[in-house]
Amino acid sequence: MGLFSFFRKPTDRAGFGRLMELALREAGETRPIRFDVAEFRLNVGGERGLQCYLGNIYDEYLKARDRGAAVKRFARAYRLAGTIPETLDRWKDARPKLLPRLRERMYLENRRITLETQGKPVPDLPFRPLGDHLGATLVYDLPDSMLEITKDALAKWKVSFSDALEAARDNLWEISKDRLLSVRPGLWRSPWADNYDASRLFLHDLVWQFPVKGSHVAIVPNRDTLLVTGSDDAEGLLEILGRAMKAYEGSRPMGARPLLLSGSRWTSLELPPDHPAYAAWKRADLLSYASDCAEQKGLLDALHQKRDVDLFVATFTATERPDTGEVASYAVWSEGIPTLLPKADKIAFVRRDKVIGMVPWARVLEAFGKLMSPQGLYPERWKVAGFPDDAALRSALRS
Repeated sequence: MGLFSFFRKPTDRAGFGRLMELALREAGETRPIRFDVAEFRLNVGGERGLQCYLGNIYDEYLKARDRGAAVKRFARAYRLAGTIPETLDRWKDARPKLLPRLRERMYLENRRITLETQGKPVPDLPFRPLGDHLGATLVYDLPDSMLEITKDALAKWKVSFSDALEAARDNLWEISKDRLLSVRPGLWRSPWADNYDASRLFLHDLVWQFPVKGSHVAIVPNRDTLLVTGSDDAEGLLEILGRAMKAYEGSRPMGARPLLLSGSRWTSLELPPDHPAYAAWKRADLLSYASDCAEQKGLLDALHQKRDVDLFVATFTATERPDTGEVASYAVWSEGIPTLLPKADKIAFVRRDKVIGMVPWARVLEAFGKLMSPQGLYPERWKVAGFPDDAALRSALRS
C-alpha cells in the first residue's frame, strides 16, 4: 500500500504508528522499527536506539490541513534526531543557528524519569528555570527539527551555558522583527507561529515596548502563542487565562500559569484573594499543577516498580465547592506508609484509614518539617517516613 493512500481519511493510533513507520522508511531509515502500541511510540534501532514518541505529533496530524506533508515533516525530524551536523564541531559556525527553546519543566522531568525507568542514559541537558514551571534549553535550529545542545557540546566549544544562551537570545532577536499584535488596548499576542513564540519571553526588552495597565504579565499556553497583558487589567488577565485553558484542547499545551515581569526577570504571578481575576487564576494554576502531579505520579510509580522500591507516591487531589466554585487541594499523609508527599493547600493526616484532621501546608512545614525530606524533584515532593505524635498533631490542628 502506498503512503498516499493513508492520507485520504484520518487514521486511528494504531494506523498512525504504521503510517509513521512507512514514512521513516521512505525518509531513508534502514534500522529495525518496532511499534509499541501500549507506549504509543516507535522503537528505531533496538532498545538503545531512537525512541519516537507519537502522542504530540498524532494530535498535530489530526489538526493538520495537509496531513501528508505533516507526516513527511515528522519523519524527517526523527531521522535527524541525534545527528550532529558538522557545523557543530566549531562554535563560530554553530553559534548563528542556536536559539533558546522554552519547555515545561514537567517535559524535562518526564524524559529524565522515563529514561531512568528504561535503563537508558539520561542526556546532560543544561537549562535555565523561568518562573516555577518553565525552563529554557538550547537548540540548534534545523528546517524540520531542533537539535538539543548538551553539556558535552558546550564543553567541545569551550563555551559556558550562560554565554551560549545569550548568543541564542541575540539570534532570536534577529528573527523577531515583527511587533506583537494588538488584540485590544493593553492586550497583545505574538504573530510568529514559528515554534519559538513562547521563547520570546526571553526578549523582555521586546515585551517592554507594548503598553499595559500595571506590570507586564505573560502566558504561553503553547509553543506558538505568547499573550501579554497588565497586572492591573482584570479583563485582560481573565482573557489570557481563558485562552490558556482552551490550549489544553489543542496539541502541545504548555500550561496555564501567568508570569510577572520584574525588571528582566519573570516570576510566577501571585494575585490577592480580592483581585477580580483571582478565582480564574487559582483555577488555572491548580489545573496545571494537578496535571503535573498526576503525570509525575505515573512516572514515579513505574520507576519504583522497576526498581522494586516500596514508596507510595501520594495523589494530589483538587476539589471544587459546588455552591461557590472555590477550588482547593489536598494530599494524604498516612501513618506507617513511606510516602512522597506533594505540596497541597492542606494535608490530611490518616491513621488506620481514619482521617484525624487536615492541616494547612504552611503549618505542616512549620510543625513537622523535621519528618519531611525534599527530594529535588519537579514538582517537588517530600519523603515522609514517620508520623507526628499525638501531642504535636493536636497542636497543629488547633492552630
